[in-house]
Amino acid sequence: MCTSLIWSITGIDYNEVNSNIFLAFVTFAKKMNCEFIAEGIETEAELQRVIDLGIDYVKDFLL
Repeated sequence: MCTSLIWSITGIDYNEVNSNIFLAFVTFAKKMNCEFIAEGIETEAELQRVIDLGIDYVKDFLL
């Protein structure tokens, strides 16, 4: 199993373009049987969005 790491997810909760790009990476990783680690989550809204997208792991959660 491979691991994918996304470094910056800033604005994923309110920016549709960022959210769609992130969703494309998540979809690709899932099809390749990769686990996903989202890093740089700074708000509760960003955390909820990555949970909604089915992210496997989260790092650096800060409110």
